[in-house]
Amino acid sequence: MKSGFVIFLGKTNVGKTSLINCLVGEKVGIVSDKPQTTRFRTSYVESSDEYQIIYVDSPGIHSSKNLLHERLNKKAFDSLDSFEIILHVINPKLAFDEFDIEIQKRISDKRPRYLVVNKIDLFNVSDLKIEESIKNFYDRIFYTSTKNFSGIGELKDAIIHDLKEGPMWYPKEMKTDMSKEMFASEIIREKILNLLRQEVPHGVFVLIEKFVDKQDFILIEANIIVEKESHKPILIGHKGSMIKNIGIASRLELEKFFGKKCTLKLFVSIEKNWRNKDSFLRRVGLW
Repeated sequence: MKSGFVIFLGKTNVGKTSLINCLVGEKVGIVSDKPQTTRFRTSYVESSDEYQIIYVDSPGIHSSKNLLHERLNKKAFDSLDSFEIILHVINPKLAFDEFDIEIQKRISDKRPRYLVVNKIDLFNVSDLKIEESIKNFYDRIFYTSTKNFSGIGELKDAIIHDLKEGPMWYPKEMKTDMSKEMFASEIIREKILNLLRQEVPHGVFVLIEKFVDKQDFILIEANIIVEKESHKPILIGHKGSMIKNIGIASRLELEKFFGKKCTLKLFVSIEKNWRNKDSFLRRVGLW
């Protein structure tokens, strides 16, 4: 039996969560074309009779414009020595810059280090130029695409090969360490990210106020928190059209995931400048 924890590091919007979804073989984490989608370090579990891989998604590294950004950057780098394999994911369209160099500095040479060049469906691999000094830092280099699944099998095979013998850390049927409440919160936030094209999504936090899980249905009441007065009417939309669309899209995915009917009630409230409030970030687990 092989097992181990594999962490994905990288700048925002390089496709870390999409890679994990492909490796697991189903959607387990939320995805968006917006940067800073991932806010929590979350584990996703894949189990078989021969191995258990715990893929750990981390917030994307980015410039610290507020207290939330500082916390997310810190969370990404916490306890890297506890992982069996470290993946540094890059988008070849983005320069290998000071954030990537900072990631390199944090990666120990005591464990396998992979460079994963993602989103290669946007490029001709033969045209990609990566400096030898960068390549030489890593034990393995992979070229992947989550659009056409290119390189995903090779990446999975390498992870399994490099894992050492270990125990079954989680029950075989377990898919994630996220609570049901947190999963619901993230699905709702994903729909907000994908439906809104203004600055609003980055200033949104979804707080689950009530979660009742019965045998044949689930009742969820969620408070969508925005940080500016002007954001509330945008999120609600004309005659409630936007909040209705968010609710419908969220409910359909939640019902599919939980396998039962879902009653979803959404509310909108204002917490001014919450991304810079230490007390709020601690209260919602973003410390």
